[in-house]
Amino acid sequence: MTPGESAQHCLEHLAALTDQVHTAINDGDWLRAAEIDVARRAAMEALFERLAAEPARGAQFDADLAALATRTRHEIGEVQHHRRRVTREASTVSIGRRASREYQLVSTDP
Repeated sequence: MTPGESAQHCLEHLAALTDQVHTAINDGDWLRAAEIDVARRAAMEALFERLAAEPARGAQFDADLAALATRTRHEIGEVQHHRRRVTREASTVSIGRRASREYQLVSTDP
């Protein structure tokens, strides 16, 4: 956060970073999503520091912050969905490899 940066600018920056995290998740670029999320967390801290310095302005951001919280919860749910899918796929591959090895051990095929 720069000294002259407004709370509105911080909020807009935070929203843009949230969009970038969402895009990275949808692209399956988990490393990029994690890196952007670090910047997103810093932007969130900067926003709250700015709002703490200007308590009267905090009320005007209530709806925006609530919307951002809703988006964040949605992203968390989406990440959990992807994690479950990847875990299922990895389990399927692992089971298939184990079954293939066991079949080769008992197979009489040349």
